[in-house]
Amino acid sequence: MKVQSPEPSQFQGVPENLISTNRRLWLTFFLMIATVSIDLSWDRVYHATHTLDTFYSTLVRLLDDHPHHTSL
Repeated sequence: MKVQSPEPSQFQGVPENLISTNRRLWLTFFLMIATVSIDLSWDRVYHATHTLDTFYSTLVRLLDDHPHHTSL
């Protein structure tokens, strides 16, 4: 004897591999959101506690140290 659920499934007639794919897609989406949230928080803390040399500040320092460089 087959017992039927009281309400019809929203996935009735959908192949099992598509259901599994849908669940994995949503899991991947939520993991991405969690990862980006954690990374943004970590990045703010890191940049607040570490001084970073940018490409341009390094370039200016190298040009100032170069013997043939003349300032305008």
